[in-house]
Amino acid sequence: MMTRLSTLTTCIAKPPTRTLAGNNTWRLSHHGLAVVALLMISPWSSQGISFLDPRDVRNTAINITRTGVLDQIASCIDPQSNATTSCTNANANSSIETLYYCHIANFLAFSLLLPSGRIPFRNTAPPMTAAVLLALDMLNTGDGSVIQELEGLNHHCPIRFTAEFLDTSLSQSATVQQTNQLLNRQTEHDQVEVCAFIGAARSAVSIPMAILTGLANRVQLSYVSTSTVLDDTQQFPLFGRLVPSDEGVALPYLQFLRARGVRHLGVVHWNDDYGNAYARAMLKTASTYFPEMTILSVDIPRLGSPAEYQEAVLALKESQFRWFFGVFGGDSDYVNLMEQAAMAGIAGTGRHVWIFSDSLGTSVIPSLEVERNSPLARVSQGVGMVWAQGGRPGMTVFDKFYAKWRAMVENPENLALVAAQQPLYADEPEYTGHDIDESMFDEDTSRPASVVFDEIILLGLSACRTLAMGQEVDGKAMFETLLQISFQGATGNVTVDPKTGTRLPATAFFRMDNFVQEPINETHVTFGMRLSEAFIDGQWVEEEPFVFNDGTTTTPSDLPAVEINYNHIHTGIRAAGLTMATVVLGLSVALAGWTIYNRKRHVIRASQPIFLTILCTGTFVMGSTIIPLSIDDARTSPEGCSTACMSVPWLFCSGWALVFAAIFAKIWRINRLFNNPSIKRVKVTAMDVMYPLIGLMILNFIVLTSWNIVSPLVWERQVSSVDVFGRTVESRGYCTSEHFLPFAIILVVMDLGALVVASYQSYLARDIATEFAESEYIGRAIACMLLVCFVGIPTMIMVSDSNANARFFVLTCIIFVVCASVLLFIFVPKIMSSKKNLKSSIRRSVSQRSQQINVKSSATDNDNNISRILWAGGSESLEVADADAEGIRIMNRPEQLRMVSFENGKLKAEKEELKARNNELEKQISELRALVPGHEAATASISFAEGD
Repeated sequence: MMTRLSTLTTCIAKPPTRTLAGNNTWRLSHHGLAVVALLMISPWSSQGISFLDPRDVRNTAINITRTGVLDQIASCIDPQSNATTSCTNANANSSIETLYYCHIANFLAFSLLLPSGRIPFRNTAPPMTAAVLLALDMLNTGDGSVIQELEGLNHHCPIRFTAEFLDTSLSQSATVQQTNQLLNRQTEHDQVEVCAFIGAARSAVSIPMAILTGLANRVQLSYVSTSTVLDDTQQFPLFGRLVPSDEGVALPYLQFLRARGVRHLGVVHWNDDYGNAYARAMLKTASTYFPEMTILSVDIPRLGSPAEYQEAVLALKESQFRWFFGVFGGDSDYVNLMEQAAMAGIAGTGRHVWIFSDSLGTSVIPSLEVERNSPLARVSQGVGMVWAQGGRPGMTVFDKFYAKWRAMVENPENLALVAAQQPLYADEPEYTGHDIDESMFDEDTSRPASVVFDEIILLGLSACRTLAMGQEVDGKAMFETLLQISFQGATGNVTVDPKTGTRLPATAFFRMDNFVQEPINETHVTFGMRLSEAFIDGQWVEEEPFVFNDGTTTTPSDLPAVEINYNHIHTGIRAAGLTMATVVLGLSVALAGWTIYNRKRHVIRASQPIFLTILCTGTFVMGSTIIPLSIDDARTSPEGCSTACMSVPWLFCSGWALVFAAIFAKIWRINRLFNNPSIKRVKVTAMDVMYPLIGLMILNFIVLTSWNIVSPLVWERQVSSVDVFGRTVESRGYCTSEHFLPFAIILVVMDLGALVVASYQSYLARDIATEFAESEYIGRAIACMLLVCFVGIPTMIMVSDSNANARFFVLTCIIFVVCASVLLFIFVPKIMSSKKNLKSSIRRSVSQRSQQINVKSSATDNDNNISRILWAGGSESLEVADADAEGIRIMNRPEQLRMVSFENGKLKAEKEELKARNNELEKQISELRALVPGHEAATASISFAEGD
């Protein structure tokens, strides 16, 4: 026995041809409801109710009128059978009942027209047909077992819903033609006008169709068209959909990418309305929500040529991106483009990732059976596909829907009914449609079926609520009501954006499928489709790790690896610097030890151990500055580098103060002695050194402490160069401070000022002769320090913004030269003099016994000779007893210099006078030779005689 649902659908697909006219009346009673109940009994009901052809409702109708987009039908009801009957044959007890009918046209992709002929398209249209029939039955019977809002709907909503199914063939022209035919129907018994439209699949088909339905004041809901163009309410005022737009799909997909650190994406898309709109949506979403992302868009034609695919692939390769998103589909486009990508080295490498939109389809890759190591096998491994699906197992309402949907098609009569809805073509007898069997209705096909199920429910609820509000049910009123409806459907929380009529992305369910290679046999493989992640309630939830092209679950980088030059101090340069530091520190310690060890020798006592020890301490501290200078973030943490940064001025300035104090005190005391004839010897005491040392150290301490508190030096790394993607390819680390300059200027002026003062004192002592020529070497050391600072400081400033190696090497050389010059100029002469005195002492000791008698006279003669050689009048101050005295002995005095200068003047005058007399004599001789005859022979005779 054929069920009531089957009969009703068949009837509406083939409406009767008879037309009736009558009074336009409307009345609802329990009799009318009983009639509908008979017509719409559930197909899996076990009740044995006799069949009542719904065509009788229209054939026996008193009147059929049009109210908005609904058919209003009045019929006579036999009170005994509750069946419609001819009003001419009705008895006195018959009643007249009026109901509204909403006829929904469903545009599904049943077939695909190719040049070779028409073929069935995929396997989704029949399952979707079954979902439509199920939704209609639940609306008409008030079945709330799946959708709670439908419970008892038939008792308070006088609208019943019918349907017919049309084939889009994925063709714009075919769909537009059929839409026009439906919209031109008249309200007659043989022409059922359409209340609303479901469809189409492709956005390129839905766009022209939505223009027509909008102009005709009909609601249109699409189950898969995602083009953002359709969000334009000015052009498509009554278009809606229970799938997110491309922009809505782009948002979760870009979230998926961002979670993996992907910031660069190449999008290759069809050059049509759908593909271009999808690419624009990706760009818009990225700029709005992920401004850090860079997206490159490359278009390809549908069924393009190899040259066109190659051009697109080369554009992707030039971008250097490693993640790509494909917005195209079909076996031909996929195979041709991916083979070109493999040849170009941007697919199948293990480093590149390809993910596709739902336009690819779920069957293209799984249907591949290719050789294991073929290019197509390599590029298809680890491919992904992101798409908005209907519901999923585990969702309460979806599970209920799936159970009802499966139970429906398990009934052979209902399965036959579904098959009967396939549009056939009289002029194409070879096309017989899908071979429908129960296996077609599985979990995969239930997902798109759940979308059209919810759309039929949404249309039914909007029509009923519009009528309940007392409004005329037309397309505009239905759509406005539809925008306010929200319910828990098979696809989740059904809520559309009131501005566009498009489902809100947060309420949709997205999935990221992963295609992984599976062996067929030893030589061939296919690809299994696995759910990797699910987008639920605005978040991606991992179901199974995503396997990438290299066979691992490690996310590949979105760009080629970049080598960053951190400008760390090179190991060789650091070794050279630390070697110089070791030399300075070693020299300072060795010379300080030598000073202490030889502190009783005359040469050390003359130079004073306190002066030499402080000098060595200063160079040791100053040389230690090289150690923190050699530290960067390659060796320690940024915090450690910051500590090293601030220790540099502390060590350098402290060492500088020690060295300066020792040298300055020494040269200053020499000048004082030189200008005071009553002093014979200069002794620099500890306090003499401490005064300038303490003074300079206090000044340095105040400035350095203030610097450390107000704006200490910290380690900072700054990007100095980036590549075309804005990635750092070079950076430099350095010590910096917000208020660095004032403190640095104060320290430089203060310490260099002290050096200038010492240089001036050295200049004043340039003509002073001291024992061991110490004033000369001190002057040379000061001059060297001044020269190094004069050349080194500008050089340091010039290389401060250069690489760290140059900066470190220059600073190290400055410190090394300053310390080494001071130590060598001061100590080398003393070491040489000490060795000479040691040899003289040994010789004296050997000859002492043999010369005991002449020792005193010899010593006296030596002293007299020294007095005569040096400065007349001052030699009496030199005695052998002074050899053990401590301090520098001045070898000349101001009066001695004046005497020497006077004597030099006299000698120069005598020289000039003698020179003049000699010239005069030569002139006289020349004159005599000219006057005396035979002077040449005489001269020769004289010369001969002299020779004898």
